Amino acid sequence: MIYCSDLDDIQYGSVKLSGKRPTHTAVYTCSKGYKLVGVSKRTCLYSGVWDRKAPICKRKKGYRRTCSALIFYIIFTAIYCPDHLPNPQYGSVTLSGYSPSHTAVYACNKGYKLVGASKRTCLYSGVWDREAPICKRKGN
Repeated sequence: MIYCSDLDDIQYGSVKLSGKRPTHTAVYTCSKGYKLVGVSKRTCLYSGVWDRKAPICKRKKGYRRTCSALIFYIIFTAIYCPDHLPNPQYGSVTLSGYSPSHTAVYACNKGYKLVGASKRTCLYSGVWDREAPICKRKGN
C-alpha cells in the first residue's frame, strides 16, 4: 500500500490532512493576522510524495501581534510589589496598594526636604520602579 509522509504544521499556521493515501489532500491555513504565500492545497501522489512545495505564512501588513500569553499571565497571576516600604527617616510613605500601577508617595516632616523622586510605581514585574528617596534637613 502507498502512503505519503506526515506533514508538520507550518509556522504561524496549520495543516489538515484528509488522509495519507494517493489523492488525499493537505489543506493549509494561517493564523489570524497572517496570509498564506504559496498553495493552500497539496495532493498525495501515487509515488508516495506530496505534490508542490509547502506554503508559508507571512504577517499581514499593518498587523501587530499581541502578547496574549503575557496578558493572560498578568490578568490571572497575582503580581504584587513588596508590601512593606519603610518610612524614610524624618518622613512618611503613603501607599495606594501593592499591585501593578499602584503608587507609593513620599513626604518629609517639617524642616526636611525630599531628595529623590516623591512617587514610585509598582511595575508588572513585581518591583517598585525607583529607589526610595530620603529626607534631609533643609539648609544642609
